[in-house]
Amino acid sequence: MASSSTKSPPAWTIEKVIEFIELYQAHPIIWDATRKDRKNKNLLADAWRTIQQNMGMNFSIEDLKKKRESLMSKSRLYRKKISDSTRPGSSTDDIFKPNWFAYELMDRFLAPIYDKSDTVTINTETMEFPNEDSNQDRSFSNEEQAFKIEVPRQPKNGENRKSRKASGSAVILDPRMVCKKNRRTRGRLAQICKNETGLLKEITKGVTLGATECAYQFRNRRWNCTTQRRSMRKILVRDTRETGFVNAITAAGVTYAITRACTAGALLECSCEKDVTKPRRGRISPVPLPPSSVETDRWQWGGCSDNIRFGLQKSREFMDSRYRKRSDNIKTLIKLHNHNAGRLAIKNNMRVECKCHGLSGSCTLRTCWWRMPAFREVGNRLRDRFEGASKVISNNNGEGFMPESPNLKNPGKKDIIYSEESPDFCTPNMKTGSLGTEGRQCNISSAGTDSCDQLCCRRGYVQNTITESENCNCQFKWCCEVICETCYIKRDVQTCL
Repeated sequence: MASSSTKSPPAWTIEKVIEFIELYQAHPIIWDATRKDRKNKNLLADAWRTIQQNMGMNFSIEDLKKKRESLMSKSRLYRKKISDSTRPGSSTDDIFKPNWFAYELMDRFLAPIYDKSDTVTINTETMEFPNEDSNQDRSFSNEEQAFKIEVPRQPKNGENRKSRKASGSAVILDPRMVCKKNRRTRGRLAQICKNETGLLKEITKGVTLGATECAYQFRNRRWNCTTQRRSMRKILVRDTRETGFVNAITAAGVTYAITRACTAGALLECSCEKDVTKPRRGRISPVPLPPSSVETDRWQWGGCSDNIRFGLQKSREFMDSRYRKRSDNIKTLIKLHNHNAGRLAIKNNMRVECKCHGLSGSCTLRTCWWRMPAFREVGNRLRDRFEGASKVISNNNGEGFMPESPNLKNPGKKDIIYSEESPDFCTPNMKTGSLGTEGRQCNISSAGTDSCDQLCCRRGYVQNTITESENCNCQFKWCCEVICETCYIKRDVQTCL
């Protein structure tokens, strides 16, 4: 490993950098233990300063290739140990060793460099090891073949810490911020925030999944489920039917992501559903047995059923536990009801998937398992519930709710409820969170919610002609390539005034 001839040998080698990556990416229990020691609390910050004092570290490409092989070997080893530790009867000591992701992280940054230069220069001016979900740009310039990683910096004098935009994360909700805001709470939420970081990542994915589906379902409406903070924050503090849908789809997304992670083996706390026919007393009841067409055949439970019980349980613990003590408040009751409606949209629509066994596909025996519906189906069902949402008021004793109109029946567990009428969302209004519909594209040939008459709130529209490119006249060329031509088409676009 060679150092720069113009600078003194660096005090920090690449092995030392990897050591701190391992510490940073280690299991939370190890990280919490080292944080208690004041000397180790700022290890990473000390590393950045020391590296910056020895800028210009050069490593030969051969050394990096050897290091990459070593890292990937360790990566496979730790992956296997973590996998083995989840099996019945195995020791859990290996879980507390550095995460295999630390090694894959280094490999991810080293791999793109190999074909670009014989020497790699690590730019230490902006150096940080991002988290697992980071989607940073890892391209390299022609002038300098280096991998650049943004470093966290302290806010300058007079700079508002909250005003700086978070970088390196594409998620809408950072679970660390949720836990930070509730750091003084006790109970299951505090335990999840402290000990179940893997679960927090899946919760974040679930929130993002729900927000994406919400934007799809409302893409043609006046309120299009925008994630702009100044709008969504105002929506969530109200009790309109839009608020009810957001709460329901978010709870469904969290349940879906956690259950999917269990099936994929991404969480150490759970695995596939084992007990599908004999649920334990007091636990969540199983979904109905397979349809009669399956019952008449010879079949048995097998495969890897989605662990919907675990997903429902953790979703309740994280999303509902904060509101249980305020369950006499009408807003809290509505929020908890809509959370449960979102979860039921998954639980009540589980389906059976089967695989046939037998000679020549005779299907003399079937192996069946439970599978969640596609999340698009969940969104469609909740959108239908949104269309028929029920307006409720507090009942006489203040411990529940009832329909506003005495002629209507009580809403069911699967229904979405609300207590406030929605604004028209036609014009911008900071109090209600409405951004208006000016500049939105409408459909002149539609009679639905995306029609120019409804979407533009009868203000009119302007029509423009745009030119778009698309692939056309595609042909398959042996072997194995598809060659297409580029065609340009003109299309009329209507935009609300």
